[in-house]
Amino acid sequence: MDKRDYERLCRLIKILIALTLAFIWVNSLMPRAESQAVSQGLLERIVELFRALGIHISPKSDHFLRKLAHFVEYGILGAEFSLLLHLRDKQGPQGFVNCAFAGLSAAVIDESLQLISNRGSQVQDVLLDFCGYMVGLWLCAVIYERFIRKRIDRDKFS
Repeated sequence: MDKRDYERLCRLIKILIALTLAFIWVNSLMPRAESQAVSQGLLERIVELFRALGIHISPKSDHFLRKLAHFVEYGILGAEFSLLLHLRDKQGPQGFVNCAFAGLSAAVIDESLQLISNRGSQVQDVLLDFCGYMVGLWLCAVIYERFIRKRIDRDKFS
């Protein structure tokens, strides 16, 4: 990969990060009733999908689904930051601390936006979001180091 391709890939990842943050934060600005309606609709679709597979689950509450969605959204964000970190070759302790701070900041901003939309804010949600972020950051780092880095190093010395 030449320098221009590398820079394009880094730009693309930065755009993905911005889009992921926009998605998360726009959803946090939704009024409570609208957000619950979206979650309930998604839950009903998931229940239908599982029923088609012969698995019967009860659609009693969307609470678990909402928490899982936050965890996954932040996991994706963490993976994006991890990929950027590795592409920029900044995997040292300071790079990971900076990425962790970015994830924690995003989670705090997310909960602050929920205050604006009168949905309320909870510290446990910040912790859940941050845990999802760190899992994504870590998983992407492991995958990169285990599979991609070896291939890049092999191609350099071939």
